[in-house]
Amino acid sequence: MMQRFGAVVIGSLLLAGASAGCSDDRPQRQDAPPPASTPSLRAPSQDTPASADTKALAAYRGMWNAYATAGESADPTHGDLAQYTTGDALSALTKGLDEYRDKGQVMKGRPVMTPRVTERPPAGDPVQQFEIQDCLDSTNWLIYEKSGKLVNDEPGGRRFTGAFVRDTGDGVWKVWSVGVHEVGSC
Repeated sequence: MMQRFGAVVIGSLLLAGASAGCSDDRPQRQDAPPPASTPSLRAPSQDTPASADTKALAAYRGMWNAYATAGESADPTHGDLAQYTTGDALSALTKGLDEYRDKGQVMKGRPVMTPRVTERPPAGDPVQQFEIQDCLDSTNWLIYEKSGKLVNDEPGGRRFTGAFVRDTGDGVWKVWSVGVHEVGSC
């Protein structure tokens, strides 16, 4: 019995656009959430396009690596998650880890990522938001009971994954929205 990067996380990560009846499987671009305090205009990022792409991709990869590490103990408070995620992405990942912990399950292995930046903000846009698409391979990312027994025999594989990554200010880049689709979607 074997389960790959499982239904718990997939269910937690499917984007609101799909649940709202949107026929496009890509994550839906959203405007920046309103500021929590007095509004201020932020200067556009000074990053070059190549540098910004690199930082956005590093945040995306960091998110999955932090999630895989947190999954080894099903620890939703793993500090690195908040280093790379915020908003809906952080909520979905911690919810998935909570569910694994409640079931006495852990993750072993690592996902294989091949992300690319597919959308960039217009030059001078104060909201530096990048869309990333990936064909995340969960073949060797397995779900186990804490006893060491594989959970079930569901096959893993390649899954279309979309994410939005933002420069949150002061050069800090975080994934704020992520969606993972079913095996075979890419």
